[in-house]
Amino acid sequence: MNSVQMIRTVLIIPNDYNPNQMTANEFAELKTEVTRLGKPPKPLIVRPYQDQFQIVDGEHGWRAAKELDLPEVPCEVLDIDDFEARRQTYKRNSHGQNDPLKLGQMFDQMRKAKKLSVRKLAKEIDLPEATVRNYLAYVRALSLRTEHTEHIRALTTQSFGMTISNDPTPETEITALSIRQVTTYLDLPNLIRDAWLEAGMPTSIDNYRVPDNKTPYPRLHELVMADLDCGVSCKPTEFTKTLKHSLTCLDWLKSHTTIENAADYVRSVARWQLPLEMLRELPLVDRGNTRTVLLPAGKWEIICFDLGSGVMAGQSYSQASVKWHIEQALREAHIDPTVARRPHEIEQEQLVSNAPDFIRNAQHLSLEEKAAFMEYTSTLPEEIQLAAKRKACDLLHDAPDAHGRGRAAVYELVRVCVRESRLSTCKQQMISHASTPDLARQIIVQQFAAHETLSGSPDPGTSVLEVISSRLSEVDGPELAVIASLLMLPDKSLEHIADVWVRSVEQVSTGCVLADRPA
Repeated sequence: MNSVQMIRTVLIIPNDYNPNQMTANEFAELKTEVTRLGKPPKPLIVRPYQDQFQIVDGEHGWRAAKELDLPEVPCEVLDIDDFEARRQTYKRNSHGQNDPLKLGQMFDQMRKAKKLSVRKLAKEIDLPEATVRNYLAYVRALSLRTEHTEHIRALTTQSFGMTISNDPTPETEITALSIRQVTTYLDLPNLIRDAWLEAGMPTSIDNYRVPDNKTPYPRLHELVMADLDCGVSCKPTEFTKTLKHSLTCLDWLKSHTTIENAADYVRSVARWQLPLEMLRELPLVDRGNTRTVLLPAGKWEIICFDLGSGVMAGQSYSQASVKWHIEQALREAHIDPTVARRPHEIEQEQLVSNAPDFIRNAQHLSLEEKAAFMEYTSTLPEEIQLAAKRKACDLLHDAPDAHGRGRAAVYELVRVCVRESRLSTCKQQMISHASTPDLARQIIVQQFAAHETLSGSPDPGTSVLEVISSRLSEVDGPELAVIASLLMLPDKSLEHIADVWVRSVEQVSTGCVLADRPA
């Protein structure tokens, strides 16, 4: 062991890598103790450094002694290199708390000094490799944050001739993060990571994380690759909303690959956070396999700027205003607005081209209404859906004013017709069950069994389902059909249940079903 010697306080200097920090209260307590003892509680660990002595351990004790004007302090002098000095600093720190960024920087210096891998460094300092990697993550995060901050500062100076403050510093921002937040920051793509940090690191970002994926945030990386992150706000109240809107713009772009240079136009909508429906008015000309926008991207950006600025100033957005701006721009470019096609019109035409003849050739339906027929789908068999759509098409032909017009009206009418078809099918099944009581009982028991919360039994030693099966054996066919109807029919109105019972009784009594009654 090296002997302790007294060294003049002015000959001692601190190192520039010590990660250990003390609060004001902790330092005040240490200073009181130094005052009482007349020296630091334990000798400083120093090493020769040029013509002075550099502290390896005991910096806070030295600072207390310096503030108290102690002329000399006890020291133990070690003859060690830079790597060992840093290792000793980390191992001997027992007071205060480690600054995660400074500790990461110290580990990074040690790794580079001996050209060690992270695994070998962890072994050298007797720490788990994961712990070392966590601290080194702070160093990488600082590098990225510093690069972004300097870029924004240079851009602001160049564009506006003004200098933005450096408060808080990147060091302060990164040091304040938890390791989980640092990991998220590093995993996020460029620009979005800094908007997220400046927005207060909202946890909503976790909704886009894909666990165990090589790229933890694949959708966000797609967003950046498409250069659609320009609309993501760094304001705490707007980050989540604007990110969601930008991703919606990305989805629209991916579903409209036949539009030439579509990204340039979608980007303007994303940048100014305008409703996605604005893209429905994009003026196109069909060129076979591709569509060309009739307005230059620069002109579209000006339209988006005008509308977006208006919204920011408190004006309401309207689709009519969008159409007016586009028509004006087309006329200025000497283009007849009537020749322009809209994306949704082209999509509807493609949809209708695959429609059945009774929809495609229906003269009483608009293109939008025909498309609505094709957009509606349900889980019922295709033949039932087709029959329901044919019925709805006939109703619109025979009495158009009674059902309304437009996409929403058509959608609702088709839905009603499909529901009636399903109801009719279910009723026919229930009526047929009246003549096959065993099948009806089986259906009822299956419906009871589907309820996992069913527990207990009125008859000890016998399961609930066994009790139900036994009691149902005493019930006649029509009544079984009623019970099954209550469990299975989509519409459980008394009128429909009564109709099932009446027709079931007729079938059991006569062996056939009488003429259909209106439901």
